[in-house]
Amino acid sequence: MKSKNNACIKVLAMLFCILFLTVMIVSSKVATAKKTASFRVKIVLDAGHGGIDGGCMGSTDESVESTLNLLIVKELEGVLKSKGFSVFLTRENEDGLYGSTEPGFKLRDLQKRVEITSKISPDLFISVHLNKYASALRRGAQVFFKIDDKNSKNLAMKIQNSLNLLPESKRMYDALKGDYYLLNALSIPAVIVECGFLSNPEEEGLLLTKSYRVKLAKAIADGVVSYLV
Repeated sequence: MKSKNNACIKVLAMLFCILFLTVMIVSSKVATAKKTASFRVKIVLDAGHGGIDGGCMGSTDESVESTLNLLIVKELEGVLKSKGFSVFLTRENEDGLYGSTEPGFKLRDLQKRVEITSKISPDLFISVHLNKYASALRRGAQVFFKIDDKNSKNLAMKIQNSLNLLPESKRMYDALKGDYYLLNALSIPAVIVECGFLSNPEEEGLLLTKSYRVKLAKAIADGVVSYLV
């Protein structure tokens, strides 16, 4: 009887090992498949403004929107690439995309961003900006989506929900409709993420720190992943 029990235990142990190995192999294949699928997703990140168009300003010389937009985009690029996405930037340095400073440079700058994005044919487009308001009390990140575009709205909602979870935000927003050139000119899901208010002293201070920019990047990336799942 004892030998039979030992034999049963050995058989059960062997079956358990086979089951465990099977689960590990399947899990590995699923993880690989997910990473491969995410790698096929192309995302264009757009750091707003640049060159002679610095965007809005905070209370210090360091608080230039165009510079901070690029710093946030670089952090976001790193986070998204670590998740397996193919990431492209419309601008990678402080220069604007207008070519010439002749009148109409702002429109030419926007048109160039659309041109770059169209050539890449991405699945998603995210433009990063910062805000300013008459009242210094206004703070928090706000996400805008193309009017009457369900996919853009869904993407904006996912990113907004993720940003609302940041303890530093202290403000809960809903994703908002945005009648903006960049959003209207693109046929793919596209959003504009206003990452905070330079007119709010506390938030301005946060935006000037790398640690908070990393938090913003991770929150935006989490929203992207949530949208794609």
